[in-house]
This record gives sequence, structure tokens and C-alpha cells, in this order.
Amino acid sequence: MQVYTIPEAAKLLKAAPITVKRLLLRGELNGFKLGTHWRITDQDLAMFIEAHRPKWKRGENTDAESTA
Repeated sequence: MQVYTIPEAAKLLKAAPITVKRLLLRGELNGFKLGTHWRITDQDLAMFIEAHRPKWKRGENTDAESTA
């Protein structure tokens, strides 16, 4: 298991570190604190990415497909 800091996770997500911190504080991205510093696992990042991927990229049926 790989563990990332906020700046490392931000670089992987191509986002600003403050955005990653806000996601952590809102509970949208899972992570844990080691002392006063946040850490995010590669599994947490993968779950976040999958949850925010459009439904059609996840292979799920969309309303347009189910009514056709």
C-alpha cells in the first residue's frame, strides 16, 4: 500500500493541495491524520476517482441507454 501526503495526492489528481485538503475535511476523500498531517492511501485515491467518474465510463447504464 502506497501512502501520499496532500501535495503528493494533489499532484496525482492534478489539483491544488488546498482542494485535496478541502475534500478531506468534507469527507469526500478518505484519509487519516498522522499527528497533524494528512495521509491518503492509493486505495482511497482509487475509490475517490471511481466515485467521481462519469457513469458511462464506469460501464453503468445511463437513462438514455435504458430507454432506447
